[in-house]
Amino acid sequence: MVTLQMRIDIRIGFLIQFATTWIWLVQLGLCAAQEASKAQPSRPSSGWSSAWQLGGRTQAATRLSGGGRFDVSQFGFNASLGYQEQPSNRMAFSLSYQQRAYEFQSLGRWMEAQPWDQVHFLSLSLPIRRQLTPDWSMMFIPTLRTMVEDLSDADQNMTGGGIAGFSYQISPRLRLGPGFGVLTQLEDDPSFFPVIVVDWDISDQWRLSTGRGAGASQGPGLTLSYDWNDSWDFLLSGRYERFRFRTDRQGTTAHGIGEDQSGSLYLMAAYAMLPNAKLNLFTGGHFGGSLSVEDGSGHQISERNYGFAPLIGFNLDARF
Repeated sequence: MVTLQMRIDIRIGFLIQFATTWIWLVQLGLCAAQEASKAQPSRPSSGWSSAWQLGGRTQAATRLSGGGRFDVSQFGFNASLGYQEQPSNRMAFSLSYQQRAYEFQSLGRWMEAQPWDQVHFLSLSLPIRRQLTPDWSMMFIPTLRTMVEDLSDADQNMTGGGIAGFSYQISPRLRLGPGFGVLTQLEDDPSFFPVIVVDWDISDQWRLSTGRGAGASQGPGLTLSYDWNDSWDFLLSGRYERFRFRTDRQGTTAHGIGEDQSGSLYLMAAYAMLPNAKLNLFTGGHFGGSLSVEDGSGHQISERNYGFAPLIGFNLDARF
């Protein structure tokens, strides 16, 4: 009962802190956006700009193969500062943080009752976009990241890599090209994966494009968007995600490797509250997923699969 009460108190405290932070940021974002919109309603064609994102989501309790359940609560933010020389040439510095709180139930003999708890994801990236010729452009996104349960281990568990791609202007509405990515992994071989670079205005309202990936996503994914009116957009986005992190120094999985990988599909409604601020509400889930535990050398101890894991969430975007 004491453990259950502590977990409830932690969850309530987290939600209160999360809601307070979100309300404060909304107020700050709205005020700043109002001032910015009075002086400058749109982003300049050149110069410095910043982008901010804050959000959270919760994944419902999901069955694991072999017995047991797990659910996840996530909070995160992203901040970037960029410089644009002209509409097609841009470079930015981006910082992202995510905290995932896992809750396990009735795992039976699979390791221990709580193989890991709160996991921290921190990444730095430098997205670069350049126009090479009137028809050819390129993107390059180097990234450095750390994924740990104990933040004191962050500097000893750094991984990195990058995504590069080229695109060709096939028609006024279609830009298409190949891409390639590589990401190093904790106690495992690097991951190599292809990327499709696409920007296709199917019609005046429909668009298919390479989406923005999370800090630990394996590839940026694809997004189909529908521009309903000046205030509302609807988006369908999918990607593959692989999170591989160092566990705590205590317990049966001490200083081992935890991994959560799955496909993800999201349906999002985006509301433009102001010219510089947007509220995104989304639902969807992970599918074809698996959780695994390895020892400190990367040898697998146990693995369990899971099916569709539904989730809901929101994020607030602001640009200045």
